[in-house]
Amino acid sequence: MFKSKKMQILLQILFLGFFVFLTVRGDVRVWLLVFAALFLLSLVFSRFYCGYVCPINTVMKPVSFLKRKFGKKGASIPRFMKRPIVRYGFLVVVIGFMVFSAVTGRELPVLPVLIGLGFVMTVFFPEQFFHRHLCPFGAMLKLPGKASCMAVRIEPKDCTNCGVCARVCPSGAAHEATDVHEIAKDECLVCMECVRACPVKTIRYQMDKS
Repeated sequence: MFKSKKMQILLQILFLGFFVFLTVRGDVRVWLLVFAALFLLSLVFSRFYCGYVCPINTVMKPVSFLKRKFGKKGASIPRFMKRPIVRYGFLVVVIGFMVFSAVTGRELPVLPVLIGLGFVMTVFFPEQFFHRHLCPFGAMLKLPGKASCMAVRIEPKDCTNCGVCARVCPSGAAHEATDVHEIAKDECLVCMECVRACPVKTIRYQMDKS
């Protein structure tokens, strides 16, 4: 199931449809309960929410597909945007709006705005920009993702250091380390792109032995 691209797309579409349904009904807060449940489950399955459930990621994928098809790479990520203060500062702002909405009872379109932001940012920049440097949900999932029981791992003894995993990774989690490649557990979206792309099949989603 986890390796199947078709199953992944089906789940993404179903969850996106559920999110749209909640938005139309004005019950977007229910989605926060979904996130809270998957936040806890990420202690076991890592950032499964990002790769299979997140509506922001689902909307971004067609944009990235079209960019690859037409050979468009997008602009380089500004250096100052890579600073942790940007990511966590944005998280504080988003949480502030959510708290304001809960306290005042005013429905603020925080989640729909984030989806629109993810879409627009992906049009002009690589996916990694939003995933790694802006997404507030990704920032929250870093900690349980790092502590999770399951993880996408590269077997060092079989790695040929070809770099395919780094090229297909949408969050920049796969990177070169000495003479092999490694995957930053807390940044991995568990999207399985690297698992499917690895030419020697040395990347697996499995119990983390580290």
